[in-house]
Amino acid sequence: MIQASLKYLGRFVESKRDIFEPSVSAKKDYKNIIMLSYYRSNLIHVFIHDAEISGAILGLSNIHDISKGISTDLIWEKFQYLQNLLSEEFVVRKSIRNK
Repeated sequence: MIQASLKYLGRFVESKRDIFEPSVSAKKDYKNIIMLSYYRSNLIHVFIHDAEISGAILGLSNIHDISKGISTDLIWEKFQYLQNLLSEEFVVRKSIRNK
């Protein structure tokens, strides 16, 4: 999904190695800014579950030693919290109900 999105947005994004950033300059690239804003609003729904899971793991890594591992039950608990917290911000067709 990420590769397809980047291919589609190719002329609006610049990449240096594995770092991607908008290809815009405030004085001349108003069209690129508008297009990136439009796709940001539409693409967030594709990646919202991945972002919630990643956020749960990142949050837990701040309070747990991740080299020892983090239980899936704990990740699931924090994921559900984030999913509930963000449920009013994003309209998602299918929410994840089980591990």
